[in-house]
Amino acid sequence: MTTLKRDEILKADDYVVELVDVNKWWGGDVYVKGTTAADFAKLQKRIVGADGKVRNLEDVQLLLASMTICDEQGELLFTEKDIVELGKKSSAPIQKIFKVAQRLSGLGDDEIEHLKDGLQENPTGDLPSD
Repeated sequence: MTTLKRDEILKADDYVVELVDVNKWWGGDVYVKGTTAADFAKLQKRIVGADGKVRNLEDVQLLLASMTICDEQGELLFTEKDIVELGKKSSAPIQKIFKVAQRLSGLGDDEIEHLKDGLQENPTGDLPSD
């Protein structure tokens, strides 16, 4: 077994970009990649408050889509600012992209269920109303 060194870890090309058929949108495909560790932490922070309670689960699919839909080279096509517009699109392609992004990001169904359970315990999410 080989033990990786710091430079080997930092230089590793560890992004997986996967082609996803979203025929319902543009009659074609989009690329989806896994989140970076920093994006994953941002996603968790956005959903779970410092007290460990789920704050917002409504836009998790849209947020993850905005963090993972990319071109062939892995460059993102959307930002968080696009969540509202993405939310106006058909849910079927978003859900398909979410499942791929979830798998590529190591965000399994167990983690999602844990977040949903927390939301049921704290349904208002302790968020200020808009």
